[in-house]
Amino acid sequence: MDSYVTRLAWNTKKWQKPTGEAYRLEYGTYVSDNHFGHEEWLNWKKLVKNGWQYGFLQGVNRSLKRLEGKTIHIRLFTISPEMKRFYVGHIHNALVLSKKEAGEAVRYFTQKGLIKTMGKDVRAVGGSSASLTGLRSFPQGLFNVMFKPVHLKIYDSMVAAERSDRIRKLTRYMLYRAGPKLVTEWDRRTGRAGTRKPKPGGKQKRSGSDPHEADLLHDEMQNDIYCVLSKQFGQRNVIKEEDYIDISVRTKQRHILIEVKNANPRRAVRAAIGQLLEYALFHSRREVIPELMVVGPDMITGKVRDYLGRLKSRFGLDVLYRQYIPGSHRFSI
Repeated sequence: MDSYVTRLAWNTKKWQKPTGEAYRLEYGTYVSDNHFGHEEWLNWKKLVKNGWQYGFLQGVNRSLKRLEGKTIHIRLFTISPEMKRFYVGHIHNALVLSKKEAGEAVRYFTQKGLIKTMGKDVRAVGGSSASLTGLRSFPQGLFNVMFKPVHLKIYDSMVAAERSDRIRKLTRYMLYRAGPKLVTEWDRRTGRAGTRKPKPGGKQKRSGSDPHEADLLHDEMQNDIYCVLSKQFGQRNVIKEEDYIDISVRTKQRHILIEVKNANPRRAVRAAIGQLLEYALFHSRREVIPELMVVGPDMITGKVRDYLGRLKSRFGLDVLYRQYIPGSHRFSI
């Protein structure tokens, strides 16, 4: 998968809506003329359709013909009023939209009333909402990427670049290739930005549920399990989302990678097993594989237990399944 770096307009609300600050920092750009940038809703969790979150990146727009229909990894940075560069996050597995896909998204979010809300956000910072409603002939000017909500990571705090960092040479709203030296530098500065802060939780609707509500239940389960394990093993030994892993536990005796899934046991194992193997082996040369664990809300079935047994006996692959009942705060490994 191709990996890129692109700039976001300056925003102090984690790119959930325009803040009206960026236009004062620029001259002769869309942002300076309109008082906002379309990427300022990139982290707005309501822009979800069929389990995919939609957003806009100016850098992608400049490469639409080349990238349309492709999946890419995008690292995000911004420039402050003091002209300092900051690492702010990344999107894993972002799909670049076609004009048809973008048009469908615009129609869907218009029907939901969200484009109207975006117009209010623009007017609140002194801009004109006409720049939004006038995009029906070019919907990729409003949405040009989609991604699973869990694959967008905005760091808890922006990380300042140091003087020698390659990112300090980048200024424009375009896609830059993320070379190996820049990637190494980025990961060293951000530590792949694991977190111990809780996510917002929510309730699950068992049928006809909105995809975002399912994501909230996943986050609620993840928060609960993290709190329980932090009490068992000590907070310094438990972290969430480091290197994209839902929960990682590391002690002198054990190293456990945990993937949380809001699904029945069969689907949870199917969805998690590839991720766990990648997390454990792709970047590691260790001979000892960490313990791999899948967590779901339902009790394991006999068929899934037998399946995991066959994986172990035939391939030496030891994957554990544990049930966590949302809200119970009872969990052990």
